[in-house]
Amino acid sequence: YNTVADAFAKIGDEDNAKRWLKKGEDAGLTLDATSYTSAINAAGRQGNPEVAASWLERMEADSVTPDEIAYNSVINAYARSGDEESARRYLEKMADAKLRPDGKSFVPLIDLCARRRDPSGASRWLEAMAEYELQPSAVAYTA
Repeated sequence: YNTVADAFAKIGDEDNAKRWLKKGEDAGLTLDATSYTSAINAAGRQGNPEVAASWLERMEADSVTPDEIAYNSVINAYARSGDEESARRYLEKMADAKLRPDGKSFVPLIDLCARRRDPSGASRWLEAMAEYELQPSAVAYTA
């Protein structure tokens, strides 16, 4: 069920991803981190960051510990939608959860600033990477 849900998530088909996760639940399977991350990614690809965040919250409510991938997916969803503040909030939640942000946590924020033609914002996010002792990759510099 996870594999099929993930396949739909990768093409941004949130409805079918959720449908397959529901089928798994109906078959008696417990949703795991992979299941939730598939749903988060599907919502993000469809341009629904609030739905992506709600899946992360449901994940926590169901006592499934979100990993870096789940948080990065929500951060990416908000950044792609242009909501820098919400993306930043999830970056902070990630750190509060004792998870270490990585380059994939920051690149969507740098890209958002670049799309907005906000070089000072992009610079701020590059500097924030240094706070986590992260070296920006070529992707971060060319976002």
